[in-house]
Amino acid sequence: MAVSLLSDYTMPSERGVAQSIYAAGVYLGVGMSSLSILFDDHFGWRDSTRIVCGICWVLTIPLFFLPEPVRNETNKLAEKMEAEAAGGVHFD
Repeated sequence: MAVSLLSDYTMPSERGVAQSIYAAGVYLGVGMSSLSILFDDHFGWRDSTRIVCGICWVLTIPLFFLPEPVRNETNKLAEKMEAEAAGGVHFD
């Protein structure tokens, strides 16, 4: 589902960068798990859970305002731009 959404939000020429940023989330998650261990040692497991949940909510709230993409709209736009660059010939 995430890959499909990324393809709807990005132009075909930008999808490689978008996919690599998405894939980097795995390694960022591993790094964040190390931070949660430090939080647990310093604050205790209950407060460290609250801290991590608070951080996640702050990062998630802007996603509620992200508009739903139109399916395949970026593909159609890219085809139109390529056709205009090739001399205005576009076949439907």
